[in-house]
Formats: sequence, C-alpha cells, structure tokens
Amino acid sequence: VYAPNDNQETFYTKLHEQMTKMDCANVIMMGDWNGIIDVKLDYKTSVKTKKIKKTLPKPFFQMVEELNLKDIWRERNTKEKQYTFYSNRHSSWSRIDMIW
Repeated sequence: VYAPNDNQETFYTKLHEQMTKMDCANVIMMGDWNGIIDVKLDYKTSVKTKKIKKTLPKPFFQMVEELNLKDIWRERNTKEKQYTFYSNRHSSWSRIDMIW
C-alpha cells in the first residue's frame, strides 16, 4: 500500500471497504502509510516546532481493529524508537512504513 499524503480519511475508508469485500481469513498489509501511530514512539524532530506530526486518521484505526491487524514490528519492539523516513525539509524522522 502506498497511502497518499492528503485525503487520508477517504483513502482509508475506501481501503477498508475493499479489504472487507475480499472476505479473507488472513490478511497481511504492508507499505508506506504516510502517517504515524504513536507520536512519542514513531516521530522525532531535531527542531522545536509548533506543528506536531499527525497520527493516521480514525478510518485507519477502525480498519485495523475490524480486520484484527497487528503492527508486527511494534508487537516485538514495544518501546523501541526506530524510523523509516527522514524529512530533510522538516528535519524530522518518522516510522511510516509498516507491516500489519
């Protein structure tokens, strides 16, 4: 999955609908989700800014709950901070690539 930077609510609502239609017993989803789960664990910046990186939208979490998806890396690394993306523009690191 390569999620967009904008209109994420619509994207995740549609993705959830499509995944539900597939009616699969086991689902593995991976990709660039373009958002974070936990600001404290999945985001770091070297500059003090007023803007805080937003977490993924509500439809994403609804899909995760309904499909019983688990963030495999976070399940094994409950408190560890590692990042998959660096933004030079914002001088920030984030974990936006995940396997569910």
